[in-house]
Amino acid sequence: MKFVLISVAFIYFLNPLEGVRILGVFPGATHSHFILGHTLMKELASRGHEVTVISAFPQKTPIKNYKDVDLSEILEESDGM
Repeated sequence: MKFVLISVAFIYFLNPLEGVRILGVFPGATHSHFILGHTLMKELASRGHEVTVISAFPQKTPIKNYKDVDLSEILEESDGM
């Protein structure tokens, strides 16, 4: 059993860590609720993760590893109803 644990630990430490794909969904129309999630998503992107965020508040300047899916037009249309 010790051999198995040592082997697993050895293989685990030989593999370099890689980023993952993360999807953040923030459908609310209030910017104050979006700020907390946005801060977290930006930090994850800066650490090498591939982040996609669905919200009504797209970035003004592009961020590496961070992709926006803009919902602002949909929210503007729903406000007119």
